Amino acid sequence: MTKNHKGGKIKTQLKVSIVVFAVVFFAATLFAMLYVGGVAEAFTQEELDECDRLFVEAVGETIDQNGETGSFAANKRMIYDVALHELGFVYSYTNAQGDGYAVILVLEQPVVSEIVEGKDPYANLQGLPIYVNQFTYAGYRDGEFTFANGVVMTKEEVDCLNGVRGVGDLTQSESVVNYVSKTDNKQTAIKNHPGYYQPESSLPSGCTAVAAANVIGYYDRLVPDLIPDYDAAITIGTTYTYKSQNSTIVSLMTNLYTFIGVNATTGATVSKFKYGLRGYCASTGTNVTFAGVMSGSTLDYGKAAQIFLAEKPVVLFVQGFQFATINSEENADTYKTYTGNGSHAVVAFELREIVYTLANGSTTTNRLVKIATGYRDVAKAYLNLSSTAISDAFVVNIM
Repeated sequence: MTKNHKGGKIKTQLKVSIVVFAVVFFAATLFAMLYVGGVAEAFTQEELDECDRLFVEAVGETIDQNGETGSFAANKRMIYDVALHELGFVYSYTNAQGDGYAVILVLEQPVVSEIVEGKDPYANLQGLPIYVNQFTYAGYRDGEFTFANGVVMTKEEVDCLNGVRGVGDLTQSESVVNYVSKTDNKQTAIKNHPGYYQPESSLPSGCTAVAAANVIGYYDRLVPDLIPDYDAAITIGTTYTYKSQNSTIVSLMTNLYTFIGVNATTGATVSKFKYGLRGYCASTGTNVTFAGVMSGSTLDYGKAAQIFLAEKPVVLFVQGFQFATINSEENADTYKTYTGNGSHAVVAFELREIVYTLANGSTTTNRLVKIATGYRDVAKAYLNLSSTAISDAFVVNIM
C-alpha cells in the first residue's frame, strides 16, 4: 500500500416521561415540535430533516440511559468550514442533566461529529461560527479568525486550518448524466455503516488500518465488545446509525496499525492485513474468516451481491481508483468524482447498478459499490468498478 490520506434556528420545548420505550416516543414528539427559520440554501430539505433526526437519536439515547424525566429545550444554528462554506449545524440543549451540545456535519451525508456535555462552544464567539475540527472552534468576522478565548489567529494558523479538511492527493472533477429515464438497483441488506477516515498527521500509509477499523466498527454492533467498553452504533427500535469518528476509534486504528505491522513507507500487503485482523480479533475473544470475491481479475458481481444481502462487508484492495458522490435531480445525475493514482484499501457495503436511457435512445450502465473511502471529506461514496483496478477482494466474517 502506498502512503495515503494521509443559521437558522430551531427551538423546541417539551416534556416526556423517560422509560424503557421512551426514546421512540421522544423522537416522534420532538420531530412534531421542531420548526425551522432561515433554511440553509446549500442543503436539501432531506438533509435538513436527517440532521434533526440524528440529533434526536443521539440526545434521545443519552436521556434514555440516564432514565430522566423533565423539560428539554434545543437551539440550532448553522456552522461553517474555514472556507466559509455551510458545513452543518450545532444544536445546544438543556435537559435534566444540564447543558450539552451536538455537532452534525453535512458531508456526503449528515453525520454526528460530536455530542458533548457543556455549554454551546460558540456562545462567546463573534461572527460566523467556524468548525475547524473535533473540539476545535473559531469565529470569523471582518476578515479575521478568532479562537474561543478571543485571540486573533495568525495567517499561519489560518493556512493550517484551510488544510485540515482537504482530500489529500485526490483529483476532483464533475460530470452530468442527462437522461430520459433510469433504473436504479441497489443490492444490500446493510442499512448503515461507519465512515472512518485517516487521522490527521498520524498513521502514515495507514489505509489498511483504517479499512480494518471500518470492518471492526461495523461488526461491533453485531459482536459484543469487539471494541471493548464502547458501542460503535446507536440502535433505536429497528434502526441504527454509527457514531462519528472519535478518540476511541483513532485508538482502535492505532492498535490495528500495530497488529497489521504497517510500514510507514510501503504500507501493508493483503496477507499482513488478514494476519493483523486475526490477531486483533483473537485479542477480543472472537474469530474472523475470509473468503475471496474475485472472478479472475475482476470482482465477482453476483457473489458480492449475495454477500451484501447477507449483511457482510467486503474489503477491496485497489490500484488506481475513482469514487464519486451522486446528486440526483429531475432527469439529471451529477457525479462529483475523486481520482487517486496509488494503491488503497477500502471497505464495500453495497452494490448499485444504474441504467440510464439517453435522449438518443441508447443506454449506459454504471456499476458501483458503496464504500467507506478512508478520506475525511468524502467518507462514504461510490467506487466506479469500470475505472478501478481491483487487485483483491474478500468478504470478512467475524463471529
